[in-house]
Amino acid sequence: YWCKAPYRLQAGVLRFQRFSDCLHLPPEDRHCENILIQLSAIDKSIKSLANTILDDHIHSCVIDNVQKGNTEVLDEIVDLFRRFQ
Repeated sequence: YWCKAPYRLQAGVLRFQRFSDCLHLPPEDRHCENILIQLSAIDKSIKSLANTILDDHIHSCVIDNVQKGNTEVLDEIVDLFRRFQ
């Protein structure tokens, strides 16, 4: 799971750099649709990374804790899902 995370983060950073470059253009050269597309791409990259981390957390930390009898971790994961929405 974690092997994908750095690449997704890097993709998000590259998209943000392109977006940032776009903001430095003179106003007449900025195109609203391009800015919106870049923002959407950044948002998708961040959500993808968050999903990867959450998936890894559930498949490792949560399962390990439940198997050891620590059911408090289930409350924590429910809280994560509430915040993640």
